[in-house]
Amino acid sequence: MALVVLGTGFLLSCSSDATDSSLSAPPTIAASKSTPLSSTPLSSNPSPNTTTEAGPTDDVGGAAFSDRFDTDLARWTISRWRQEGSSDPGYVGPAETVCGVDDALPPLDVAVCDGHLEISNASQNYGDLFLRADQQFDIAGRTGTISFDMTTTGTLLEGYPVLLFTDGPYSAPSYDADNASGPGPENGLLIQFDAQCAIDGTWALAPQVRSWSDHVMSTHVGAGCAKSSASGTVLDRVEVRVSTSAIDISVNGAPWFSADVGAPGRSYVHIGVHNHATEKYASRPAWTSWFDNVVFDGPVLPVHVAEVADPLTPDGDGINIAYMLPTAELPLPDVAADPAAAWLVLSMQANRGSDFEESRLNYRLNGGSWHEVAVQDADARPTGSSTYSWRIPVDVSELVEGDNTVEFTVTGFEGGWPAAVANIDLVIEPAR
Repeated sequence: MALVVLGTGFLLSCSSDATDSSLSAPPTIAASKSTPLSSTPLSSNPSPNTTTEAGPTDDVGGAAFSDRFDTDLARWTISRWRQEGSSDPGYVGPAETVCGVDDALPPLDVAVCDGHLEISNASQNYGDLFLRADQQFDIAGRTGTISFDMTTTGTLLEGYPVLLFTDGPYSAPSYDADNASGPGPENGLLIQFDAQCAIDGTWALAPQVRSWSDHVMSTHVGAGCAKSSASGTVLDRVEVRVSTSAIDISVNGAPWFSADVGAPGRSYVHIGVHNHATEKYASRPAWTSWFDNVVFDGPVLPVHVAEVADPLTPDGDGINIAYMLPTAELPLPDVAADPAAAWLVLSMQANRGSDFEESRLNYRLNGGSWHEVAVQDADARPTGSSTYSWRIPVDVSELVEGDNTVEFTVTGFEGGWPAAVANIDLVIEPAR
């Protein structure tokens, strides 16, 4: 995806009525890391939940962000990464059928068609496939609302949909539990739709919430249960009301989860799918979830995103999305002029050295001076993990408008899994 610039608020309808004429629009496959793609045949259209009285309305005037997934994914940045160390860290295998594409490989594992978003995560094991909105969600001094339609199916050992708020831009952040030992944010709030509870004689999905404060993760599990469709082909309406100190979640208008835990005052919003181990526990290549009508309120705070294109080279029956370290100069196109602040964001795998304090990620922009970043400064580093999520503030004076380059090396890492990087973005906050 090239440079993304969001302008004023998007005043779009958030109706999930399957008879809406917009659902007949031609499908568009999501472009990932600058790769242009053509349309594919329509898949079967999911049904909205018609039993609720609290469904979406046609009026979202004043929304800071709204996406009905009628066209493309220009308002999102896509990242894929798995948290289990591997001799082939960039491998992503064939997913399930996505928008009519069988055995979908990146970038076809994320697609828009039939007026909804399909995400099929084939990263085994403990892999995350996220879409990060290129618009910040500001809840400082208030309670904000984010709502969306989603297939509320998932299991802890297979896969499930997620919603994540982070205090800064991250690529494929994860969490340190359930064997994942993955990188999480410095401050954030993760809603995993992975717990199951019995209601009306059937199993229904329930949320499990993780929160971070200064890198320390806590877990919050709800005691209640709310009726959802528990169907992989029906979209339920989810509404999340969140402040910096409390969260309330409802599904189809019924209370689902409440806790005295909040999100950062200014957050980046991620939606996506976590794959625990579908091949191992369900003989499935991936876990697939559908989303639609994502809307959140508040001030309009767009960001610019410039991306290094993923290599997307053949890798056995799959695709490689990572660059081995050290890298050559990697093109970083479409950088905005006069940024107020910028972060270099990426995912990495590398074994720590015997002296943890000596482990470094090194980078330079446009052939300039090298910069060292200590591993203990990474925004996620569970004990024993070999995967990292980097959010590195950069000196904006080292950037030029338009085409740039970035290079990476590592020092102080030794043995074990090979060192590699992926999901490389430059996230720019413009002057307000």
